[in-house]
Amino acid sequence: MILKDLHLTNFRPFVNETINFHPGEDHNVVVVHGQNGSGKTTLLNAIHWVLYGEADFDTHPDRLVNQGEMSKLEPGEQITVSVELNYTHDTEDYRLVRETVFERAHAADFDGNEVDTTVTLEKKTGAVWEELGNPSHIVEQALPQRLSD
Repeated sequence: MILKDLHLTNFRPFVNETINFHPGEDHNVVVVHGQNGSGKTTLLNAIHWVLYGEADFDTHPDRLVNQGEMSKLEPGEQITVSVELNYTHDTEDYRLVRETVFERAHAADFDGNEVDTTVTLEKKTGAVWEELGNPSHIVEQALPQRLSD
């Protein structure tokens, strides 16, 4: 599995960010560098979450939603947390998207209540993206969760 890019929407500190892991044939190594608390571990957790639906945070492990964006909502309003991973496996291009919708319960709620989660996996065939069934099984075949650490 070769990671190409990762797009995060409302995922912890990231509101709308894209990380390019595959800048080209001549540049095939990516270094993730930053100060403590800048989001390096969050990127790893985002990849794990999009692949397997689990994240392992030391602080507030259940909090996926960006707190700043959640604070803009009125009670009862919803926000979507989304991670999209584009990757290549066995010379095929794939796009995996995991989205969870959260609803703000009250003014002091910065975690939200999970309303719905969807996972979609698409494979590029020629110039067309084709949605595949059973994305968890396909991901597990490409990169078993037991090897993810």
